[in-house]
Amino acid sequence: MDEGSCLDVLVLAETYGLVQLGQAAEEYILAHFQSVSAGEKFKDVPCPLLERLLEKDSLCVENSLSSPPPQALVLVGGDTVDDDFRKRVPSQTLWFAQQFHRGSGLIRSIEWKAFTKIPELPRLRHCVCLLNNKLYVLGGRRYYGALDILKSALPDMLCQRDYFSAVSLDGKVFALGGNHDDRQYLDAVEYYSPEENTWRSHPLDTAVCGHAAAVLDGQIYISGGCDSHRRCLPSMWNYHPTHGCFPRSAMTAGAGRAGHVMLALGTGLVVAGGLQPLWMGFGDQLLCELYDPTHDSWSPFPALPRPHVSPGATVLDGRLYVVGGFSANTAMDSKWVHCYDPKEERWEKLGAMPHPYTDLAACSLPKQILNKLSKSGPTVHQVDINKIFLECGFI
Repeated sequence: MDEGSCLDVLVLAETYGLVQLGQAAEEYILAHFQSVSAGEKFKDVPCPLLERLLEKDSLCVENSLSSPPPQALVLVGGDTVDDDFRKRVPSQTLWFAQQFHRGSGLIRSIEWKAFTKIPELPRLRHCVCLLNNKLYVLGGRRYYGALDILKSALPDMLCQRDYFSAVSLDGKVFALGGNHDDRQYLDAVEYYSPEENTWRSHPLDTAVCGHAAAVLDGQIYISGGCDSHRRCLPSMWNYHPTHGCFPRSAMTAGAGRAGHVMLALGTGLVVAGGLQPLWMGFGDQLLCELYDPTHDSWSPFPALPRPHVSPGATVLDGRLYVVGGFSANTAMDSKWVHCYDPKEERWEKLGAMPHPYTDLAACSLPKQILNKLSKSGPTVHQVDINKIFLECGFI
């Protein structure tokens, strides 16, 4: 038995009830999973068999701490202008970046593949969270009216919200602040525990909307956003589920920031994109900042080449990705994907999204599983129980 034949042997053994042979083949696959999964035959593994293998405790990946399974950039929902440029259309589609291409000079492009859909409703101004190998899609809105704001999750949150933030920590999903009904901003945090299957509410020190949140070293941080008077804030908070909010040093680039993202990079937090208050209204914020929680201080960070207001963002292989959104200065949607590589210390434009989505969410998921799902059909692995779906199969 070898890496090229073990899958065939396992299928043969299961077909004819050869228990000992099947056990030997399965043990070989689990012990050499990384190399077996890289082969062409892995694409033809039936989904039930793949699920069973991924659930095995004995599955191992060589150098798993330093070389985790390849991850892919994933886009979730958002909205865009239709082909006739007559109306905005919320999206139900999840896309993943199958491959990044480099042409001559500065030419870059991305090969995208659709692999599933958000159950039941399209979604924009929502959040996504990864917890216990599942992708949660939380809140947002299905269309543009005040009554279209959603509270769906698993189970439904206590109140509907969009333009909020969400993080996972200590086995729980936290939904922080946000817009309730286009008139009222929320001063509450809800957290979901899978074991209890319930949401519980805690107070937040101030009502806030359009802010960003991230986890670093087991701590939740909240930056910027707008208060209940529609004022754009420069604030930074450290939020503790039991003890509440503790103010930290305010951001220094501009008078405030909202509609931005915040991502962990090494021992610090990077805030990027969004808008800033001007004498008249709001404008694009291209300047980025790096927060050092140890010294409670901010330092300059390379500026974004283009505007990204209400974008999606994620960390993938140690790099920061900011995708889509729009420009407050031009009111034009953005189709661009920008990546910050700490080694190069600069942002690079990698190419365009399938559509110029704004108010979308982004995350990273295992590329092997995404390829499998896209081949098997758009609804494979959707668990249609109160909006939680997509068994990711992390290793």
